[in-house]
Amino acid sequence: MFKYYGLFPPYLPQMNNGIINEDDLSVDNKIYVEIAEYQRADVADEIRVNFDKISSKLKVITDPRHEFPVQMVFDANIIPDGVYKIDYSVTDFAGNTSESPFTFAIVDRRDSGTLPAPIFIDADINNIINNNDVISNFGTHIHVPIYPNMSIGDEVVLSFWIIDDETNLVAPGSSYTIKHLIVGQDITDGFVTLVPEINILLVKRGKAKARYQSIDASQHVETSKIATAILELDISVSLPAPVFIDNIHGWLTSTQLSKGIRTRCSYDDMAIGDIVTLYIRGYTMDNIPINGTSANIIHTVTLFDVDDGYLLLTFLKEIAEKLNFGYFTAYYKVFRANRTRYSYFSNVKVDLVHMNPLSAPVFMQAENGVIYISDIEMDDGAIVRVSYPEMALNDTLSIYIHGTDENGHFINNSGYQNVVILNTGDVANQYYDFIDPKEKALLVPKNGKLHAYFTVIYADDGGFSYSEQSDVVVDSKISDVITNNAAPYDYNVVHVRPYNYARVIDEPGTILKLSSPIYTQFVESGTNTHQVTINLEGEGRFRLLSSHSGDARISIVQAANPIISRSLMTHFGNYILTDGNIDFYNNSTNALSDGVMPCCIYLRTAPKDNISNVNITKVFVQVDGNAKIVGSTAIGGQSATINLNDDFSCEIQVVNTVSESISAIITLPESPGTLLILNLLFQ
Repeated sequence: MFKYYGLFPPYLPQMNNGIINEDDLSVDNKIYVEIAEYQRADVADEIRVNFDKISSKLKVITDPRHEFPVQMVFDANIIPDGVYKIDYSVTDFAGNTSESPFTFAIVDRRDSGTLPAPIFIDADINNIINNNDVISNFGTHIHVPIYPNMSIGDEVVLSFWIIDDETNLVAPGSSYTIKHLIVGQDITDGFVTLVPEINILLVKRGKAKARYQSIDASQHVETSKIATAILELDISVSLPAPVFIDNIHGWLTSTQLSKGIRTRCSYDDMAIGDIVTLYIRGYTMDNIPINGTSANIIHTVTLFDVDDGYLLLTFLKEIAEKLNFGYFTAYYKVFRANRTRYSYFSNVKVDLVHMNPLSAPVFMQAENGVIYISDIEMDDGAIVRVSYPEMALNDTLSIYIHGTDENGHFINNSGYQNVVILNTGDVANQYYDFIDPKEKALLVPKNGKLHAYFTVIYADDGGFSYSEQSDVVVDSKISDVITNNAAPYDYNVVHVRPYNYARVIDEPGTILKLSSPIYTQFVESGTNTHQVTINLEGEGRFRLLSSHSGDARISIVQAANPIISRSLMTHFGNYILTDGNIDFYNNSTNALSDGVMPCCIYLRTAPKDNISNVNITKVFVQVDGNAKIVGSTAIGGQSATINLNDDFSCEIQVVNTVSESISAIITLPESPGTLLILNLLFQ
């Protein structure tokens, strides 16, 4: 579903003088980016702000009435002096994503301001630029004069912005930055550039500001004084920005350009006979205009357009091929009855250099395209592995995951995204594992699907790639299962035998060969190897004990086809000491909710109550939920009295037929006040 939010460019409050300098950073050495409230802002919107390719921040909206403007804070310690693109995206509850236009942050801590100011050459003798001037010139011209030590090859970065007289703040959408390389003619004349009309026709009264930076071959930076002109305008920019309908996260690659540069224009009062002119212009990523990438389309609105409610206009793909790697700016104007109105502008980045699309991410727990609910529960989420050729330090990697039901409908609130910057460990591994949180992944019902894809912003040049989408079916079928946390076995210490109970599945009649670490033992074989024949129900069962605590991996190999193998991981815990009349205890957990596999509690009490000196001979246990105690004679089976062994120990087995977490409450009838509460999980 397409949904457009009409996003303003981000706002940088420290840019009121056109540059972020040392004074702006003096309080806390932070750079602040503000996001204005946008149309249809809602609870659970995810706002991701990108500070060029240096850093990204994510914010989830919880109260749209009071949280705007949203402010993101970036550490200036990791941001050297330079010019940076700032933009953001909004992803709503249903997974729709919109991308904002971008603005520029110019960081120049020294900010000398010594070079001669640029000149607004369209201003009249009173230094006023009026509405007619802007319309007739398609913007306003700024002259950058000759400055001391100007040399061929210097980079000049010109910045323009407007201070709105009503707010005394930078007018949203007015910031414009362009780079120019000094050529021979500039040495004698300087150069002139044009600020587009859509960056100007935003206020009725205001002050146009401009300044530039010169960067020579040795990367020495000098900054100019600020030029000011008075603006007396009509507010003509009022229409929604055009939309590059094929963009993916603000980018177009060769795949998205297969049908040309498709652009949609839509405004509320569209009428037959309106003359709509759509403009596009291409720039390098360093903001240098590219020859051959400026174009316009003129279209007269028809009845069919009015019925549709939008225009779909397409520029030739060849324009993007000339750009190759950079960005487009687009806007349109509407002429009707001797009046011209303008849209806000939109940007889209273009990358025809990097590989697209990349291979899909992998759901690591999935088998043959199926992921089991039990695995998601056990691992606290769905594990999605991302890998692509030549993963590099500081690449920015983003994952996008969502769920659909068995009819293919999006599941509200199942959307998950995360962004990381790769470190040296990730690069060494050449993969990164994301975890879709359990509370998101488990919103998908049986026979629904989880979907995932990722994007990359490359650290070396800021380029872009996106992946194919990976899809897996969610199933409630439980695969191999083993309980966890049983204590090590030592009959000399306590007269109970703690087991971790297991169930493996396969085709009926299959013989599975099992092996485990030397310090463990299969109860059925008495050694650390065992053989299980799968029964007619497709399952086999065994128990494992250990003389050590810690993890234990069980290798499972088909006897008839050893190349087919898998493993099952379990964990042995420890006894926990207490200072009461229960000396120590342990419990296993994570049993199947099949009414057969138990969670077990193992404990030993003191011989006598430490106050009354009465002999302790039994324990009383109660469970809640749908659990039952094995051997209980009570109605419902949820309570039982268990007699102690000769060493004052006992084992309590609890089973369940419902997947849930339950509580087991243990007391000592002969020792009032003794209480132990344990949580047991059934899957």
